[in-house]
Amino acid sequence: ALHHDWAIRALRAGKAVLCEKPACLGAEEAADVARVARECGSLFMESMKARFTPCYRTVRELVDKGEIGDVVHVETTLCNDMRELVRSGKTYHSKPVGGGVLLDCGIYCASWLDDFLPAGEAQVTAFAGIANDQGIDMYASATLEVAGLSATLECAFDRAKPRQAVLVGTRGRVVIEELHRCQRATVYADGCEPRVIDAPYEVDDFYGEALHFTKLVAAGAEESDVMPLQATVRCARIVDAVKARFSLGRDALRALEVQEGALRWHGEFTSSDALELGNAVARLSREYDRGVTVRV
Repeated sequence: ALHHDWAIRALRAGKAVLCEKPACLGAEEAADVARVARECGSLFMESMKARFTPCYRTVRELVDKGEIGDVVHVETTLCNDMRELVRSGKTYHSKPVGGGVLLDCGIYCASWLDDFLPAGEAQVTAFAGIANDQGIDMYASATLEVAGLSATLECAFDRAKPRQAVLVGTRGRVVIEELHRCQRATVYADGCEPRVIDAPYEVDDFYGEALHFTKLVAAGAEESDVMPLQATVRCARIVDAVKARFSLGRDALRALEVQEGALRWHGEFTSSDALELGNAVARLSREYDRGVTVRV
């Protein structure tokens, strides 16, 4: 929550700033920081560490060479079971300002969407989300459209799933494991045997971005070509678009009222019905991987 103010103070003092992700709370703050950086001629870079790993660079190169054709769809999933940590209230994850899964994990997903989809505003076409009783977003799943192409962004504090990015092209796909600190990916190019990319870190998962930033400072550069200012703003816009869906507008409330009127049990309700209903809910919640609350 303090990134925006302190980044601007440092930039205006002529200091280069390497700022941990997410750079800001939202797109408005990110655009403000980008404006000040340009006005002052001071270097600002968001620490999107995945972009600076050997694995990411290899994937970027093979996509640029057209190995899987044109990218037409990007899937991102970064889900962790951190319920106890969030419930403890001892870390930034559960703070009313600056907390939540979208800022912590969703920003990594947004970075993949920003880098592998064409320029354009992200439109959320489908959404499912869960917030806890403090209003902290615990789970978000969104389908997006960018410049006519589709993408998915899923992140969680309340469940563990394989954490990966999938780049789907016209002639194949790439599956990247551990999208936020990738070291391994598998290429499935049409007509070819699957090819595994094993690309360990250079020292650790932070080394690549630190080295890149140090070189920028030494060269007197004002912006990164790997994580430029416009990427920081666009990533924030993507997260903002998903986060906005947690707010219920009048149209959504009207739809809920219609559903409440229509989805009623007709006729006698017995203990056998209750058991059958409970079993169905339990089964469907596993199949759909969604939080469910039942009151009878």
